[in-house]
Amino acid sequence: MDVLVSVEEAARRLGGISKWTVHSWLSQGRLQRVKVGSRTMIRESELLKMIDDGSDKIKRQMSELSNRDFVKPSEAARLLSVPLRLVYDLIRSGKMRADYDTGRWRIPASEIEARLKQRGQL
Repeated sequence: MDVLVSVEEAARRLGGISKWTVHSWLSQGRLQRVKVGSRTMIRESELLKMIDDGSDKIKRQMSELSNRDFVKPSEAARLLSVPLRLVYDLIRSGKMRADYDTGRWRIPASEIEARLKQRGQL
């Protein structure tokens, strides 16, 4: 029998992502849920599968970033697997470096790389 983990524990094991990202992935069907009473649990094997699938994705992301100096906020959200609104919130609060140039935000690719490394995804 597979070990079951909470949504919060799954978020921690997936590199410290938000529990809301895990809930989003559950809604999208990227992760399968197991209900135990009213609690939502996730099989450990599901997490391992997600991590294995993610390592290929990270390699693709790094090849994308290595060719560029800056990314758009929408690209940053996709690469970091977070909502676009969160990227803008981080920029406005000064927690994410970005330049505003000719009516557009530009985020240094090094900022995205650093965040992926901080999560342990690189």
